Order: sequence, then structure tokens, then C-alpha cells
Amino acid sequence: MQTLQLKQPSAGAILSLVLSLLILGLLSEVALRMAHAAQVLPAPNMGVANPELGIKVARLDALAKAKGKIDCIFIGSSAGDADIDTQEMSRTYQTRSGEEIVCFNFGIAAMPTTATPVIGKFLIARYHPKILIFGADPSVFSQDFPGGVYDVPWVRYHAGEFSLEGWLMEQSYLYRYSFASSDWRNVERIELTSRLERNISPFGFNAYKGDEFEVVSTGWVTAQHQLHPPYFASYHDFLSLRSSGTQIVIVELPTQMNFRVNKDLADEKTYREQFLDPIIADAESRGVLFWRTGQIVFTTLPADHFADWLHLNYRGTKVFSGWLGEQLAEAVQQGKLKVR
Repeated sequence: MQTLQLKQPSAGAILSLVLSLLILGLLSEVALRMAHAAQVLPAPNMGVANPELGIKVARLDALAKAKGKIDCIFIGSSAGDADIDTQEMSRTYQTRSGEEIVCFNFGIAAMPTTATPVIGKFLIARYHPKILIFGADPSVFSQDFPGGVYDVPWVRYHAGEFSLEGWLMEQSYLYRYSFASSDWRNVERIELTSRLERNISPFGFNAYKGDEFEVVSTGWVTAQHQLHPPYFASYHDFLSLRSSGTQIVIVELPTQMNFRVNKDLADEKTYREQFLDPIIADAESRGVLFWRTGQIVFTTLPADHFADWLHLNYRGTKVFSGWLGEQLAEAVQQGKLKVR
């Protein structure tokens, strides 16, 4: 009776297998880079649950390559993501100043304030913007804010913290897409990614609800959402990113607060004392510009310019983005900001 005998593979066979795998990996890497450049494949998630980050990075990379520079970047959560059309803002700036400015909206839905320092460091290290603009509203300072996790190896790698995973995510498209392969088996994830790919403009603007309008009857009660200490500490850290090469601006995002909807003077006092005054004082103590929007909400952003209490619709976005362009041009003309 014969028995099966296993022979140890020769050194030549092992070497041949290793070389074959290396060649296959190299060909896959080249193919994925070409497919990514041609936008055949969706942007990988870069290790973050929200696919919007990878898409925004891909758009910003393309814009930086096309323009050769990035002058200003907006950072924040879904309110800024939906409220600021950076093309409209840039057009208004150019009309007012006579000079071109290249701005990008890096607002990402559900990005918590705790993520802003590390995302800010990443944006500064990778794109060297002259100005970073952070959109502040009470929701992103609330302990109930349902934020995602953005403090991941790839972001930290660009913020100056080396790790093998962060390096591989940056250098290898094969690693990126292998990491994101589970997304392609999730129907909801595929639909979300496809919608974001369609909606996000080359300048990062992600329209929220078009011209829809939700009747806001109660607004947002700030007394229930005081500054959550970890989020306020992260705001401190973000302000510390101000340097000779990077200027920081904080803008109060327009909202349909309860006191604005129902003319509640007590609630307005709470909003000012518990939310607005502390973040303004912190910004000004560090030489950071703070732009208030309360007056324009009452005069040029009526209720039918909002999609809901927090997000503007298309009409509101056009007005607010134009106002931001004017503020930016005025600050540059007065020497408060520099873009050159």
C-alpha cells in the first residue's frame, strides 16, 4: 500500500511564489492608482467610518493640484458642510477684492469638536492653507453630539505622528482599498458613498436639502446644551494651531435658535452667557478673529432660508456664502488677514 508523501518545496519554488505575489501586488497597486486618478473607483475611507472624509480628501487633493495652492479651508460638522458654498464665497471675494482666492469646504457630517485639532494639523501639514475657518454652533459643543471617530492612524500620520498603518494608508492604494473592501459588501454604505460622490462639489460643498423648508416651531434650546468640557478643551487646542503661517477664524454659524423662533429673551441670555461669550473670549484672547452672524439671521436669513433649525437650504446657503466672502475680503483689505 502506497502512502502519500509530501515534499518540502524547493527554495526556487518559494522564491518564484514570492516574486509572483510581489508582481501581482505591484500590478494591483498601479491599476488602483490609475483607477483612483480616473475616478473609476469611489474614494477609500482612509480608516474612518464616515466615507465623506475620503471623498473630501480626494477632492481637495485634486483642487490643490489644479490650482497649485489652497488659500483657505473651512472645517466643521454638517452645518458648515451644508451652509458654505466655497465657490460662491470665492466669487464674492473676487468681486469685492479683485483677486482670486481658492477655498475648500472640509466640513464633514457628525465630525465632533474633539476631532478639529488633529484634522486641523492634518490640513495644515498637507495643504498649507493661509486661513482655517471653524464653524461654531451649540450642537458641536454639546455632550449629546453624536460625533464619529476621526483620530485614526492616517490622520495622525499627517499631523506628525508616525505609524506603520498611517504610512501604509498614505503610500499604498492597495492597502487603502483592501482596508475599505468591507464597505463594498454593505448596500447602505454603497448608497451613501454614491450619494456623497454625486453631491460633493470640486470645492467641497455638500448641498443639504436644496430648497426644502422645515417649519421650525421650537428651535434649539441652548439651556440643555452647555459647553461640554472635553469639547471646549478641543476648541482651545484648535485655536492653538494659529501661527505665522496659518491664521484661524471662528464663525458663528446661523441657526434657528429657540429665542429667534419664539422671541424668548431668557433663552437668548442663556445662549449668550453659556455658549457665545466663552468661545468669543477664548478666541479673542489668542488673537483669533470671531465673526458673529446673529444680525444677518434676523435681517437676511429668514426662516424660509433654513432646511431645519441647524442647516440652511439652497437660498440660505447662497446668502450666507456671499456674506462670508464679503467678510473675508474686508478682513484682508483691513490687514486683519493675509492670503499672500
